[in-house]
Amino acid sequence: MSAQEHDPAREALAELHVEIRLDESLRAMALADIKAPLMEVSLSASVAERIAGAHLDGRLRDAIRDIRESAARAIALLSGLADEASLNVDLRVIDVSELAATCLRAAQPLAKARGVHLETTMAPGSTRALADRLRTTRALVTVLCVCLRRSRPGARVRVAIAQRDRACAITVSDAGPPLSRDEVEVMLSPVLATDGGLPTRDLSRALRATVVQGGLLRVEPDGDGMAFTLELPTPPLR
Repeated sequence: MSAQEHDPAREALAELHVEIRLDESLRAMALADIKAPLMEVSLSASVAERIAGAHLDGRLRDAIRDIRESAARAIALLSGLADEASLNVDLRVIDVSELAATCLRAAQPLAKARGVHLETTMAPGSTRALADRLRTTRALVTVLCVCLRRSRPGARVRVAIAQRDRACAITVSDAGPPLSRDEVEVMLSPVLATDGGLPTRDLSRALRATVVQGGLLRVEPDGDGMAFTLELPTPPLR
């Protein structure tokens, strides 16, 4: 393919990266704007407590302490959200089968509540990937929950792990209704998937968590249901 040829897939991926970076910048600015007054409140409460000293009424001292602790918790929560939204990616060689087992255990309560069976198939050989463990765990658990919500009671959700050319693929096949290309696009869009009642409402987060570490998330028909595949790059051969 020459440099002049138009590649819609590459262009769409580039646009997604732009959207992600824009979202990161806007989120960082919003979090900073929220944290600043909270830090001022916490600092002012500390100053008031020091100035009053031993003469401070007990009830007022407790109220000031509550303000400080509440502000500290809010600041810590906002810092955690900032870390989660950050594009800093901790890429390491991970054992994909081990990570998948952890995710399956995490999703088991929902499977039990839905009456859906989880099954795993793993190809022989190594199942390693170069990935961010935290982001991959969140993405896979999200996909598992989406598939469990879509599947009817008594059905089986199958998880297959296979090493492909330069990628490790984790495919979750559900027993839900078929989806059109337009429906898949809505599911993966952080803008369009706004219906809180959709069982697929969190899939755009899984897409984001996968793309920022160099992976892919594909949604395709599979038998009577759909297959959700996370593809993660494999470590280079030494």
